[in-house]
Amino acid sequence: MADGYRVYKINFNAGDLLYWGARPAWNYRGDLSGLRDFLDEKWRRHGVTDQILFGDRRPIHRPAIDHASSVGIRSHVFEEGYLRPCWVTLEREGVNGHSLLPRDPDWFQSVGERLPDYGNGEPFASPFRIRAAHDAAYHVAGIANPILFNRYRTHAPVNAAVEYAGISAASRSALAQAAETLP
Repeated sequence: MADGYRVYKINFNAGDLLYWGARPAWNYRGDLSGLRDFLDEKWRRHGVTDQILFGDRRPIHRPAIDHASSVGIRSHVFEEGYLRPCWVTLEREGVNGHSLLPRDPDWFQSVGERLPDYGNGEPFASPFRIRAAHDAAYHVAGIANPILFNRYRTHAPVNAAVEYAGISAASRSALAQAAETLP
């Protein structure tokens, strides 16, 4: 607010709610068919000009991006590991297949040659165990979704427990294969 801007947050599930904490936010508890009206009301009432999302393919994000474009609201989409490991990018209107970046590899070469040398950058220091704990906390909070956000549907094809079991099985398999190659 110091620069004359306000930020409004929408929680779509219990994980969002957990991580946003006690700060003011709107909770969207409807289904996808009601999202457009919900956003229209919030955008109009509060003079929203831009929205920021993490990823652009989630079912809850697609209608928000499409509708924003139709009413002149700019979308900005975060993605991680897009251009290089440990980097987070922020693009207008979409990422990956929906990116506004040129498709011409020569453009990237030309622009890259004009960028200042950043060295190797400064990689973030976030051990896997910390990232895994945050992921688990977010998903454990989802236990409250049937009560707090009963119409929320995840974008993931399987629930977190199934995904974690698959990762665990793959890790055991990789460790077993590595052990077989040891003398």
